[in-house]
Amino acid sequence: MVINVLKEMARPYLQEKYPDDALILEHAWDRRELYISRNCFGNGNDNSWDWYFEGESSVTVNSLEEICHWLSGCEYILDRDLFNQEDFWQHPVTLEHTRKGDCEDQALWAWRKMALLGVKAEFVVGYLESDHENHLEGHAWLVYEHEGRKYIFEATGHGQEEMILAFEEHYLEYIPEYSVDLDFKTYIFKQGLSNL
Repeated sequence: MVINVLKEMARPYLQEKYPDDALILEHAWDRRELYISRNCFGNGNDNSWDWYFEGESSVTVNSLEEICHWLSGCEYILDRDLFNQEDFWQHPVTLEHTRKGDCEDQALWAWRKMALLGVKAEFVVGYLESDHENHLEGHAWLVYEHEGRKYIFEATGHGQEEMILAFEEHYLEYIPEYSVDLDFKTYIFKQGLSNL
């Protein structure tokens, strides 16, 4: 319900800022910079983006491999089972204590750690194709570049091989809606536009 109200509020702004065909996105991964309310990323996102970077971390990592190793010890659990809420975004420091969380929680933790390593990653929400008859499931992940190649970081994978995915080999499995970079600029993708 809240998301639908936000979409209705955004439509006139989009039409004014991007008249005519300026916001036509042909491919799923085409995007435009646009202010996107943090609640459009998920109902459980109640805080500003910089909030996820506040506080003292108790986990030190020195490489992407160490990020993968630490996350491999976390348990994937739905918010309704852990917090008795449909959507709740944990602070990354809280995840370090619980070692339990869903895709947003684990991706936010990895995003913060990548930033500390100097990796320019974007936090992305959208859909992931499941193995069940092309069913789409809401999901969060990261996209980053390393040594001239683009990667998808699947924070809920089991081990480095399932977490660090070559973009060109896996991008069709992921359908992005919105993303936010480390400057907290937000972007809209083709699927995000079609939801407005």
